[in-house]
Amino acid sequence: MPQWLRPKLPEGPVRTFNRELHALHRQAGYPSSRKLYLAVGKVVSHTNIHHAFIKPTLPSWGVVEVVVEQLALQARPRRVAETEVNRFKALWDEAHASVAYPPGAGDSERPTPSQQGAESERGRSTSLPGALLNPNRLIHEAIMDLYNAGRAVGVPQVAAELERRGQLEFCVARTTCSSA
Repeated sequence: MPQWLRPKLPEGPVRTFNRELHALHRQAGYPSSRKLYLAVGKVVSHTNIHHAFIKPTLPSWGVVEVVVEQLALQARPRRVAETEVNRFKALWDEAHASVAYPPGAGDSERPTPSQQGAESERGRSTSLPGALLNPNRLIHEAIMDLYNAGRAVGVPQVAAELERRGQLEFCVARTTCSSA
């Protein structure tokens, strides 16, 4: 299987992350996105796997985690999956912290450094800079992450996912206050 084209990225943490992901893919023998899809138990679509390598945006941590684990197992010489996942988590966190916010984003939309750190620890996506200020966005992302992982999506499951991320109290408090 040929290697995938790398996106054009400026020097920095996102480019470093993408280079390392491609290097691990090479060491695993360039498995196709469909082979990886089957290897990860169909919890992430083959399209999302392929996009993690070729898109100029940072993929979600959920996609990266399962793909890196599988690539580590397929790599020659074989890698310790947990070690590789931890290494990529550090690279992903650094890349996530470096993602630029759109021009004109006010200070109220930008998370503080402590919020960014907490956001990275929970594996948040990079879709909106104001995500921490918008409980509906957090709920939506929890729903999408559950759906993309092939898990059940219902009120109890979404609540459990938000609790796991440490966001449930914030979402309940914000949505209760705004609906009153």
